[in-house]
Amino acid sequence: MSKKAKTTRRIYHGTTEAIAKASPVKGLVPYEVSLLDNGKPRAVGASTLTGISLTDSYLGLLAFDTCTIKDRWGLIEINLDELDEKKFVPHELFLLEKSKKKIGSVQEQLKAVTDYRAKLTPNHKSWKDSLSSLGLCVYQGEIPVKAISKITIYDWKTNWFMTREVFNASLTSKHHKMQVDRHKLMTKWLMCEAIEPSEWVSDYQKLKPIEREPISAGIINKSGLDIYYQQPTNGRWK
Repeated sequence: MSKKAKTTRRIYHGTTEAIAKASPVKGLVPYEVSLLDNGKPRAVGASTLTGISLTDSYLGLLAFDTCTIKDRWGLIEINLDELDEKKFVPHELFLLEKSKKKIGSVQEQLKAVTDYRAKLTPNHKSWKDSLSSLGLCVYQGEIPVKAISKITIYDWKTNWFMTREVFNASLTSKHHKMQVDRHKLMTKWLMCEAIEPSEWVSDYQKLKPIEREPISAGIINKSGLDIYYQQPTNGRWK
């Protein structure tokens, strides 16, 4: 009896086009992204000098959080099995929510996030809880070239239907529980994988034609989405 092939586990990082395009040669090194954007806290905090935010659901939001409005998004698929699980930690937003700490002003939010980020320590169980409950975790280390399996580049201005779904995300465990399937579909789409309108809306066939049209058109429109890199089977890329 033949053995069942092992399924490769995937996780994702969203960043700038330039950082993404360099990763098949240089890998990913933790880099600083300001927690402020025009005076307002960023939604995720995609990377700091001590760790890189990873996701199985909010790929577009990580990219948006890192880029300026002029940038195209760099979207990176990572082979989780090539990473050291001892270097994973829970995301600070997960810890902040779990603490039930009341946050008032922007300054209080920034201080709380910064404090939690400074205290992040490897915890095998809680990083998995962070990923399952909130769709986010942090990797405290360099991501090697061999772990970079695919890169796509997305011009977010070319498909407002799909981009709007990215912007509509709310990073809370309550929202994640209700919308995780939709956000994972969005991540598949951003990685140029095929999805069907019936996956997007369970009762798609019951909708009126005028209701179905924008959904199917949005999913089909990949005019601003391109595969930049895909890891070859021999592990080499020229």
